[in-house]
Amino acid sequence: MIYEMVRRRLRGQITEQYANSEGQLDIIQLHPQWEAEFLRTESEAGRQSQLPVLQMQRRLSDAVKLALGSAGSTAAPVLAVADHRRRLVRSMLETSDVTVPVMGLDEIDPSANIRVLGTVAA
Repeated sequence: MIYEMVRRRLRGQITEQYANSEGQLDIIQLHPQWEAEFLRTESEAGRQSQLPVLQMQRRLSDAVKLALGSAGSTAAPVLAVADHRRRLVRSMLETSDVTVPVMGLDEIDPSANIRVLGTVAA
């Protein structure tokens, strides 16, 4: 919890770290349907095995790879997610060897020049 609070306080530096040379932050965002997928998977994993989690992890990593491929940006975009899902999404993508910075929405500096390149479909 402290780690997440520090990240919010450092949002200017975090945003600057991922901005391109023109000061623009290119992002790809998760479609809101992913939240329902996370909730459904958490519920199923509690009753069954970890198989639903592994299946969702594969779907998420494939969807992120597809969104990154179609973004068409010269700079590497970041994946913007709901704050309470940032650590989970980052962990799932790291495990799947998908290298993309994951930022919570509160970590993005409100004064940043943001360009949304796409959405990760559910």
